[in-house]
Amino acid sequence: MLEHVKGSHEAILTDIRESKKFPEEAQDKLTEIVNDFKKGFAATDGSSVAVNEAETGAMDEEDVEKESVKVRKPAPKK
Repeated sequence: MLEHVKGSHEAILTDIRESKKFPEEAQDKLTEIVNDFKKGFAATDGSSVAVNEAETGAMDEEDVEKESVKVRKPAPKK
């Protein structure tokens, strides 16, 4: 997919790279590019892989649960 964007929509990548910003306009354009790209593919059952879901917003900070994972490795054998 990145090769498709580089080949067909290089200007948007150049703008992001040079400005070091990812404005909402660029986000919308890339979303459109990705959705158009996905239309070229189909699942094994023949259905489209393009998602037709309503856009959602970010969760409120207090609703996000904070979790951590601790990994305990045994000491190396000498």
